[in-house]
Amino acid sequence: MNTKQILRCALVPLITASTMASASIIFEENFNDDTATGFSDPYDIYTPASQVYTVTTGGTGVIGNNVIGPSVAEVGSLTGTDFNLTSSFKILNGTGKGTLGFATFGNDSDLSGSYYQAYISRPGTAGSLDISMVLEEVGGDGLINSSSTATLTSIEDTTLLFTLSGIYDGGNLSLSFNVTGGGINKTISGIDTTPLTGEYFGYRTTRAGGPTNVEMDNFLIVSIPEPNSITLLCLGALSILLVKNTRKRRR
Repeated sequence: MNTKQILRCALVPLITASTMASASIIFEENFNDDTATGFSDPYDIYTPASQVYTVTTGGTGVIGNNVIGPSVAEVGSLTGTDFNLTSSFKILNGTGKGTLGFATFGNDSDLSGSYYQAYISRPGTAGSLDISMVLEEVGGDGLINSSSTATLTSIEDTTLLFTLSGIYDGGNLSLSFNVTGGGINKTISGIDTTPLTGEYFGYRTTRAGGPTNVEMDNFLIVSIPEPNSITLLCLGALSILLVKNTRKRRR
């Protein structure tokens, strides 16, 4: 093993451990106690049970086609805080062509004002494995409006991991939405120069051409830490030693 490899092996774990130690959980709900602490449910379509959180939009008498059914919790202000929001989604048999995903930075528990939504939708074609990914601002100035398509290897009873990341740069907020699982790993993103500041985060679903039946689990929001002093010192030491090693080889 050469000097460069030794330095990397010694310093990288220290940098990683230092960075991870600085991260903090902002909000967490794993539904293990069959509860959904603080989550709203104005249409009575969400149920905490068997250590997961389920949504069944049912017939149109429960919720109309394309009407957003929210389930969000007040997590506090994330303005200026870089974060990752993650949750698993398992689409169950019998699901129609509705949508499922996140609602963030909402003004209230009913999502009656502005918010960001990050979701996937299924087409109306029976048996199709195609999905659409959408990241957009509802209300506000609508600066974030991104979409893309992907093809899964399977849909029903397939568990997908959704991740929404938010990074602040000055007064701008960059959002990235990733879907992993079912044979895909795809990301879409957008930037809002006048970010929303609401404090409600959670789920949103719609029905269309049949019910939307989904199991959700492990809702987690964590901060993305700034590089701390130990990390920066390690990086500085690594750079100096690598430069010295390079100069010795050139002589």
